[in-house]
Amino acid sequence: MANITGEMPIGYFTFIWAVESNFGLLTPLRIISPEFTVVFTQSTSWCLEIDVEGDFFMCFLRRLYDEVSSTVVIDFDIALLDSEGHPLILRRLKHDFKEGQAFEDRIFASVDDVFNLRRSQFVSNNTFTLRCRISQMISKEFKFDLCYARTRLAIESNSFIWVVTDFSTKLEWEGPRFVLNENKVVKLKLQIIKEGGYEIVNVGVFSCFPIRFMCLISVLDIAGGVFARVMHRCCLNNSSMRFCVLGREMLMDKKAACLPLDTLTLRCEFIIGTGVAWSRIEHVRNYCDKVKKEID
Repeated sequence: MANITGEMPIGYFTFIWAVESNFGLLTPLRIISPEFTVVFTQSTSWCLEIDVEGDFFMCFLRRLYDEVSSTVVIDFDIALLDSEGHPLILRRLKHDFKEGQAFEDRIFASVDDVFNLRRSQFVSNNTFTLRCRISQMISKEFKFDLCYARTRLAIESNSFIWVVTDFSTKLEWEGPRFVLNENKVVKLKLQIIKEGGYEIVNVGVFSCFPIRFMCLISVLDIAGGVFARVMHRCCLNNSSMRFCVLGREMLMDKKAACLPLDTLTLRCEFIIGTGVAWSRIEHVRNYCDKVKKEID
């Protein structure tokens, strides 16, 4: 029913989603928000999804499978907020959704911009916040619903010294294994690989479950100083990978400093993401026409 000015009332639904993570989106799987229901769009169910692909932060708004068979048309916007709740990145659209259908923005934001260049603006207390607002013309009184949700990523860190003996005579060494949450095990292996006529020192990482990790491997000299180091980031999906640390010849040339008693010493620092630790709705508020003036 139109109001006295002839305008149709509008329904608004605002979903504010805080994602806790010390290290950006360090997760092997797409992050899915808690489900929320928008009453004025025939009580349809929705969620936000975020992921990283290459240099870009991707964002999706998905209509879930519900009891409404018809297509729903909505106006909506998705924003990344600063610590004061102001949008730093905003996309505003009108779109029709069938059950299970999603709107996709695969270049929603630059990963480097969000988590490095402007981290102090986007990330507060190791948390970044997204907002999704859905609106639609409705036949009844003005309606304004507000929902807060929070997700914490499952991230663990491991630092250790790895001592490799008989370096000049062997080609492969079994390395440490560390146990993550729910008894998930990650294994390491050191290998000498021949590539292009050179012998390369490689570290292999083996996991039987999906992980996304970043690591810093440092070669220590006889005084405990860093002779060389390499940083690596990777996503594994129930598989293994290896990456180069440095050439074996370089170490043999510095044998007195780096290989005392034919022993190689590595300092390994791993930060590993395995998915979501927990995700929940924190608070829901419902407003109607009676409080519209206060909101305005």
